[in-house]
Amino acid sequence: MNETFEKSNLVYKIDVFLNSTIFRSWKDSIIVLQTTKDLLSDDSEELVKRCLGSIASTASIDTSKVKWSYTYNRKKKLEKVRKPEDGVPKDWWVEDLCELHIDLYKQAIKAIKNRGKVPSNVIGEALHAYAIRRIAGFSKESMQLIDRSLINTIIELLPDEKGNISSSFLTKLHRASIFLGCEETVKEKLKKRVSEQLEETTVNDILMYDLDMVQSLVKEFMNRDPKTHSKVSVAKLIDGYLAEKSRDPNLPLQNFLSLAETLSSFPRHSHDVLYRAIDMFLKEHSGISKSEKKRVCGLMDCRKLSAEACEHAVQNERLPMRVIVQVLFFEQIRANGSSTGYSTPELTTTTLNTEDDEWDHEKEF
Repeated sequence: MNETFEKSNLVYKIDVFLNSTIFRSWKDSIIVLQTTKDLLSDDSEELVKRCLGSIASTASIDTSKVKWSYTYNRKKKLEKVRKPEDGVPKDWWVEDLCELHIDLYKQAIKAIKNRGKVPSNVIGEALHAYAIRRIAGFSKESMQLIDRSLINTIIELLPDEKGNISSSFLTKLHRASIFLGCEETVKEKLKKRVSEQLEETTVNDILMYDLDMVQSLVKEFMNRDPKTHSKVSVAKLIDGYLAEKSRDPNLPLQNFLSLAETLSSFPRHSHDVLYRAIDMFLKEHSGISKSEKKRVCGLMDCRKLSAEACEHAVQNERLPMRVIVQVLFFEQIRANGSSTGYSTPELTTTTLNTEDDEWDHEKEF
């Protein structure tokens, strides 16, 4: 079937067809690549190589040259929120590659990365989209047992540069690696990546972790000698986390104290969320001793409570009388300073809570 026997034979015609039709089409290149997983011949290896080259080349072109007719699984959804002049987004191709089996997907992503023209954050978005599509329950925190090699491959393909993978995606990958019993080196690598972006993480991202794991992440974060603004963000994060975890009546006192005290030196603009955590803990652990209650309340600086939090605290029967007196004392100083036009940074009013809603005196902190 080659040129040795006759010109313009089947092999030649197939080659012309592939070059003129298949490899010029983004969609067809993906479809043909997907079919090669069932082929074992040497010719299939060459076909895979050429399909990958076509896909990598197309994914790497300037988005101004991309036409919607290529195919785009999110085209209709985006057309409702994007204007035509906005152009094609840089991640226009990520959903289409989710159709590929993990082995072929790995080769496609590596081919795209080797071109060096697609930003690392777009590669990160592509991997996130693939994980959501291929791992049942990945986006809903209810992952089902899957092939461990799938999660290992996604982790292997992660860009190394900090900030190119969202904190939410990293924490989900980390929890998946724990759930699936991946190798310790894999879990440690992901834990380090999560700690490197801890200041960007939300309470929901870490809520599924136990307190020991969160404390380990905080210590890893502290080993990097973080800047002040990062410490402020992490303190707010952990305060919010403790406010949620304190709702558990089975949460051991020592675990609560250990995590909170780990961040005792971290600067905070406000102690409102920490107060919320303390109040909830006292509510759910009414049987603790006076000395234990004193130690819990000692985590909080009354001078950094907002006016709203102070108003709640002075009526809070769960707090020791000494703490209530302190709150009243500093509130008086605040009032006197306000009337004379004088205030200090410690006494600046800041309204803050985990969900940015208004204080509600009818609900518990």
